[in-house]
Amino acid sequence: MVPFFQGKIDNFCAIYAVINAVHLRSPLSAAQARGMFNDAVMHAAHDERILSDVLAHATDYASLVRYMLDRFAREYAFSWEPFLGGAICPGEQAAHLLPHHADAGKKELHACGTPEDLAAFFRRHTDGRKGKSVVFRFCRFKPGEGKMFIDHWSTAAEVSGDSVCLFDCSLERNGLYSLPLDRLHVGPAGTVPPLGKCGDAAWIPPASEHGEECIVVPEDCVFAIRPEASVCGFFKTMNGGRWKAERPVLRSPEDFPRGTE
Repeated sequence: MVPFFQGKIDNFCAIYAVINAVHLRSPLSAAQARGMFNDAVMHAAHDERILSDVLAHATDYASLVRYMLDRFAREYAFSWEPFLGGAICPGEQAAHLLPHHADAGKKELHACGTPEDLAAFFRRHTDGRKGKSVVFRFCRFKPGEGKMFIDHWSTAAEVSGDSVCLFDCSLERNGLYSLPLDRLHVGPAGTVPPLGKCGDAAWIPPASEHGEECIVVPEDCVFAIRPEASVCGFFKTMNGGRWKAERPVLRSPEDFPRGTE
């Protein structure tokens, strides 16, 4: 028996994904990261229904992510761009975190973006060493089934070869720290329900040709972050009486396991 590690039983991966993207842009102290985290939770707490959905993973967190990007863009000198080119997601006006389309026809739904578009977006907008990253949601479905078993937000730091490498908050033993681009499917906006509401998806991911799990990226849950200033921000720490600029450590692509175990 092992103890639960801090963060094991919460559903705050979307908040951590934004914090880690900003951390790549301009390295954060623990106090700064905690301030961002607290601000996001307090924002959700203004509406009991939203907070309840956040805690129960009954939302896709897209509105909360957009709030954080808007809230901290000026303070940390970055701009952001959605994969969908600024389209407003269904339900955005309802003061609720993006309800899904339970009544939409499954055969009539098509994503605006293609897997090739998504791969190009990752290649264009990721370079963690220059403060460029992509915050996105990905959902893992069991091979040959339409049943989701992982619903996660992460930070894409770079593309190496045919894989996108993640700067991820997860400590799970079966977590993914790189995603093969050729295995990513693009889900139509608003049709991939959160894990806490799984079971009434309006769109079912295509079956894998090789019996592998299906990884779906909802097209309305992808946001690029890039520095506004020409030089990435640095913070300084006292080191032996001298100031030293530091950056978050990015591991080489070989350090990212490709398997699921």
